[in-house]
Amino acid sequence: MSEKTERGPLGDQLSLYDHALRLHRLNPDASLPRDGEPYPDDEQHRRRPHFSDDQRRRGMEAAALLDAHFARSEAHPGELTWAFHDVDVPIHRNEHIAAAALPRP
Repeated sequence: MSEKTERGPLGDQLSLYDHALRLHRLNPDASLPRDGEPYPDDEQHRRRPHFSDDQRRRGMEAAALLDAHFARSEAHPGELTWAFHDVDVPIHRNEHIAAAALPRP
């Protein structure tokens, strides 16, 4: 179930699901106009850095975040919620991330 995000400096934010649902209701028999753009959180994503095309380096930044998180004994899983917001996380198996996610002694 989708819910609205917290009120922040940009005011009330609409979830992506609710945004798509609103556009669908306006155009029920057609695809979303402009593929749904602009998205409700578009401003947050404009600041995203350009990700490297070097396939060998993909996943290294995400792996470093996981390493730092798991190295702290008091780390809580909820801390990872926004940790990856501006990080390129590959959707396919990645050796860097797999190694960082291995159980620690």
